[in-house]
Amino acid sequence: LVCDATGAMSVVRVRAAVVGCLAMYGTPGEKALIGEEVVQALLNHTGEGRGQAARALGALNRPDLRAYLWQLTADPSPAVIRQVIEGIGQARDPEFVPWLVGLLSDKRYRGEARRALTVFGPPLLKTLNARLTDETAGLSLRRHIPRVVSEIPVQQSVEILLAHLEHGDPLLKHPLIKALN
Repeated sequence: LVCDATGAMSVVRVRAAVVGCLAMYGTPGEKALIGEEVVQALLNHTGEGRGQAARALGALNRPDLRAYLWQLTADPSPAVIRQVIEGIGQARDPEFVPWLVGLLSDKRYRGEARRALTVFGPPLLKTLNARLTDETAGLSLRRHIPRVVSEIPVQQSVEILLAHLEHGDPLLKHPLIKALN
């Protein structure tokens, strides 16, 4: 049983746990039971239900439920946003890459965003390289991109970092050197 602060069982927490378990470990038939009405029921509550919905949506990786994951990217709770980031990392949906890259400039979510971005692997390097060169992106964002590039362990990552070290913005030299190290 799951109880809240008053000792009463929380139906929302139980439902959220069941949905999360089904999304992660269920058979395809069991996962199909998680429809829009189930997700919407979790989203109608605050806290754990919304966070669990974010993780479940990521694990399910279903295009028909993607709008709900987008809805959660604007959640006011930092805990929910962290779970949204984790869910996006599980889903590896490239539609969310620009949003994740933008989070690199926010210290509250930087670590989670970096981990989620690295799971996209080498196909992400072209996008990261473009953002690293984009002076309109702002230095606060661009200085965190080299670390993401360095955590994608392929030769292309080294080549991108070296190219920016030789010809890039002098203000990025320190993060580039750290990434190469």
